[in-house]
Amino acid sequence: MTERCVSVVVPTYDDARLAGCLAALAEQQVPDDVEIEIIVIDNGSPALPTDVVAAHPRTTLLVETRRGSYAARNTGVAHAKGDVIAFTDSDCRPHPTWLAAALSRLDEDPTVDAVAGRVANVVDGREPQTPAEWWDMLEAFPQERYVCQGFGVTANLIVRRSAGDAVAWFDIDAVSGGDAIFGRALRSNGSRLVYESRAVVDHPARSTWDELLGKARRTAAGWARMERQRGRTLPEFGKSLASHGVEAGRTVRTAATSHELPTLSARGRYLMAGLAYRGVTVGSSLRWEVALRRQELRKA
Repeated sequence: MTERCVSVVVPTYDDARLAGCLAALAEQQVPDDVEIEIIVIDNGSPALPTDVVAAHPRTTLLVETRRGSYAARNTGVAHAKGDVIAFTDSDCRPHPTWLAAALSRLDEDPTVDAVAGRVANVVDGREPQTPAEWWDMLEAFPQERYVCQGFGVTANLIVRRSAGDAVAWFDIDAVSGGDAIFGRALRSNGSRLVYESRAVVDHPARSTWDELLGKARRTAAGWARMERQRGRTLPEFGKSLASHGVEAGRTVRTAATSHELPTLSARGRYLMAGLAYRGVTVGSSLRWEVALRRQELRKA
């Protein structure tokens, strides 16, 4: 007899990889007393993935016309019946024990309110080739590091409904950085987030410069907006920029010493991508900081 329900929320936009995600979710190995419902939220695709969703039992398709994955996630939560809400993305493939590992962590410790699992970046079984692929394989989603900073990325995040309800879930206006805003809200409300390495989802590594540097620009925009809302001062902004210098130094050390970079070519491509990523992040952060301060001056 089913005693509890877990709702898996999957936002999507015109993504052919949704079928693979749903196939992976269909293979989840959970205890007999756990019911899984899957909620797919389309966020404005030219054509709804009706046939893809219809092929999977216990899967519901919703539509959210407001732009942004955070609005889509909130819509999914609003229709979910589970007391645990699990988030992943349509380009991800959860491992069969993903939910079981996260639920086990929640069951073992009632003080844990949210679990951020490992995001494994993959390139379809082959060795990375492009600079972007080498960078993403090593750096795209350092989830354990993120948890130390107080948040987890929604590619792999499992939350007790009561904890999310208490902070009204996600900021739907966030362009990027909504995961961090949500994590900070949970922490401010006294909720506890932990990292669980056994709860794994695969995520495709970005392969092109446009994909990699586009992420850098989006991330910079999201962080700038979030920090201005928090009232960040210019000295704090300076420290933030300095931290990117520290990260650039870490990138150089990783390129020189990491055993995960097997050849000189791999080290060079990783280093090239990493320095470009840091540079674009700093440049975009500066532009956004100036733009946001100008907006505030015009409103004053």
